[in-house]
Amino acid sequence: VGDAFLIAVAHRLRDLINGLAKSDGCQNVVSRLAGDEFVILVDNCDQDKAIELSELILEVLSAPIDVQGNTLYATASIG
Repeated sequence: VGDAFLIAVAHRLRDLINGLAKSDGCQNVVSRLAGDEFVILVDNCDQDKAIELSELILEVLSAPIDVQGNTLYATASIG
C-alpha cells in the first residue's frame, strides 16, 4: 500500500506540473528524491509563481487518496 500511495502522490504532482507546463510553455520536472521526498523543478519561476505553485501543491495533496481500498492523506512541507 505504501508504494502504491507514493505512486499516487507522484501522479498528482506530475499532473499538476504538466498542466502548468502546458499553460506557461516551460520545462517543469517532478522527481522522487528518496523515500517520500519529491523535488519539483520549475523553469522561469519568480517568487510570486513559487508561492502560487506551493499553494497549488498543498491543495492537490490535501484531497484524500484511495489506494487499494484505503483512504489515505498526504501532507507536505515545502521549502
